[in-house]
Amino acid sequence: MDLMGNVIVGIPVGGTHGAGVRPYGTIGLGLLRSQVTGGPNGLIPITNNDVGLNAGAGVMGFLSDHVGLRGDVRYFRNFNDDSRIDTGGVHVDFGSFHFWRASFGVVLR
Repeated sequence: MDLMGNVIVGIPVGGTHGAGVRPYGTIGLGLLRSQVTGGPNGLIPITNNDVGLNAGAGVMGFLSDHVGLRGDVRYFRNFNDDSRIDTGGVHVDFGSFHFWRASFGVVLR
């Protein structure tokens, strides 16, 4: 499961009204929760809650003034527990949990 807040920056191609195509980039920060059940009988749950980030790119295609379609690809990555901000600067270690995800949807403006 992931719970992320994202910033999306789009470039209007053909204006911001009516039909048109709008490519965009996105970056976000939030929670990545992984859960695996294992062991000899499949009864041992292993759960991790980590701070994570995602980054990606996509395109929105508007069919009219108010309705369009969207598709993007994002890369997700977690931070290790020893990542910290101290007086010597920022110390960031990426964890080994990472994945890609493609998504599609409807856009209303």
